[in-house]
Amino acid sequence: MNYQWYPGHMTKARRMMQENIKLIDLVIELVDARIPISSRNPDIDELGKGKSRIILLNKSDLADPVWNKKWVEYFSNQGMGVLEINSRTGMGIKSIQGLVQEVCKEKIERDRKRGIVNRPVRAMVVGIPNVGKSTFINSFAGKACAKTGNKPGVTKGKQWIRLNKGVELLDTPGILWPKFEDQSVGLKLALIGSIRDKKRLDEVFETYHPTVVFHAAAHKHVPLMEISPAEAVKNNVFGTKNLLTSAAEHGVERFVQLSTDKAVNPTNVMGCTKRLCEMLIQTFSRATSMTCVAVRFGNVLGSHGSVIPLFEAQIKKGGPVTLTDPNIVRYFMTITEAAQLVLQAGGLAKGGSIYVLDMGEPVKIMDLANRLIRFYGYEPGVNMQVKVTGLRPGEKLYEELLMDSEQDKMAKTAHNKIFIAPPMQIDLEKFYTDLQRLKDSALHNSDEVVDVLQEMVPTYHPNRRVRADHTVVAATGNTALFSREEIAQKLRETEHPAEEG
Repeated sequence: MNYQWYPGHMTKARRMMQENIKLIDLVIELVDARIPISSRNPDIDELGKGKSRIILLNKSDLADPVWNKKWVEYFSNQGMGVLEINSRTGMGIKSIQGLVQEVCKEKIERDRKRGIVNRPVRAMVVGIPNVGKSTFINSFAGKACAKTGNKPGVTKGKQWIRLNKGVELLDTPGILWPKFEDQSVGLKLALIGSIRDKKRLDEVFETYHPTVVFHAAAHKHVPLMEISPAEAVKNNVFGTKNLLTSAAEHGVERFVQLSTDKAVNPTNVMGCTKRLCEMLIQTFSRATSMTCVAVRFGNVLGSHGSVIPLFEAQIKKGGPVTLTDPNIVRYFMTITEAAQLVLQAGGLAKGGSIYVLDMGEPVKIMDLANRLIRFYGYEPGVNMQVKVTGLRPGEKLYEELLMDSEQDKMAKTAHNKIFIAPPMQIDLEKFYTDLQRLKDSALHNSDEVVDVLQEMVPTYHPNRRVRADHTVVAATGNTALFSREEIAQKLRETEHPAEEG
């Protein structure tokens, strides 16, 4: 995927900055402290050549303090003045005046020798869109003097702002550079935030006013969520609730939740939390004017964490190819299929519906591994070992797309691969009372979280066991409990069972 964005107004803004650079003494550049390199426009180095420079690490409260110090040292070593700030709260703002005087002391001294007294330092404020330039200027000035346009990243024209006798600021529109040579930069510039941060969500909705939301954010690593059920609950359940609330409050018309087959008769914390997300979808659909739906499907081939890239990497290293159980089966679809069907389900959306994607017949993972091994020119068990490691905590042999209660009640849609699961009856008062209990239990990472999840989702049957050393293992199919030698012995016994006496 390519990340590029360079609309026409940015060309105009860049030209304006080039025309005005000769008028200024200092370039003040705002960057996002969380991604200081990716949020810097490299063109500004060329634009501000020969000018004094200040780097402001904005939103530094959201970044790692250790790394903030490292970035201060990094930019200082390049001869720039550097400060950690938060333009919203005003943190660090009072130190900027002194830093301006220090960075521009040679200019100030030249003016003094020429008999020029009280000539203000003229500074150009630059940065990429939405890095916080206008908020910084208003905070620095102590009043609302920077005007923003009606589009993200568009400041209305050139604005000279007299702060005091010592400093004048030239506000400029945020500009990107024509092309991201490093695509990871574009990726990082896609909005940064957390669904657990309601204020950040509100900020995004207030800025961009989306009419449709596709919600795919979740902690989805099954074994890790078994170890940290509280984090799964805080992110997956209450993060989704935050997002639904912000979306409803800001006039979103359609909300599409990406669910999973692991939500059906779940055996793991991740799947159970996703089932609760489906329930949240149905409750918000009843309580708001927003059209809320969930789309339930299985594993996506080639996605992050997918088994095929793992198998391929293992084969290329000479093996062994590892799988958790020889009998495990999964539903699969390609990235393209998944994306198209999710979009199409969103187009079909009727409030409160759970859309189930037809993923064809499930695939036995052992068969998939053997086919890949042969594809690369090896023979399973001969010159490429296949190793069974045991079910992971929370893992089950068979994934399902439908619950027992849904099997005979599926409704067709206009699309032959998209079906609608029957709505479930939810007692809203009890549901939200239980949600509060779940939230309270998630204050601590304990088995109480799992207990509340079981009460809220009766079809949840955990495949997990907490050992005395507080590690979590699968309760069934748990070869992970045995040593390597014991695993090998178990496999030998399977291949050559002892004769009955």
